[in-house]
Amino acid sequence: MAWNRYVSAGAAGMSRPVFEPVEGEPADLADRLHGLYWLVSDLSESQPLALLIDDAHWADEQSLRWINHLAARIRDVPVLLIVATRPGEKSTSALLSPSHDALAVTRLQLGPLSDESVAAMVETGLGQEPTPAFLAACMQATGGNPYLVNELTRALAAAGVTPDDRESGRLAEFSPDSIRSTLARRIADEGEQAVA
Repeated sequence: MAWNRYVSAGAAGMSRPVFEPVEGEPADLADRLHGLYWLVSDLSESQPLALLIDDAHWADEQSLRWINHLAARIRDVPVLLIVATRPGEKSTSALLSPSHDALAVTRLQLGPLSDESVAAMVETGLGQEPTPAFLAACMQATGGNPYLVNELTRALAAAGVTPDDRESGRLAEFSPDSIRSTLARRIADEGEQAVA
């Protein structure tokens, strides 16, 4: 692996237990964080490096600590750190903490997809361009949320629905299982009051 030569020597070597866990006493977290920073720094020496972290709201605490550790030191290296997270999630509130305000941080709040984008997703998923009425029904059902559009389109394709005016009234009948299970899990995570 390309990173292997970097973790073999120098400060980056402290990150080796992340990639090659050893039996016995676990490595000190501070050493691993420090080693991972130097691994990123070493990798970026030959050319700028972009680190893309998606769904950070699902990350474990140690991974979030590493992201914060790197973010606090990133100004000194040619590294672009992009972290995608769902807004309002408790697990990632530390990523949006005021301690990073001194850094060159840009926060982007993504809006809904445009009609054109939803139409393209529906056409790709159903193999036919949606009529204006069908597209309007999709927009109303999903609010332009890419995840919801994708899951709705999958359910429609599985049911053999064609994206025409006749079928546009049936969209309210579709409630994809994947969305139900995701919502049920998120509600359960909020505790007994939310479940009730």
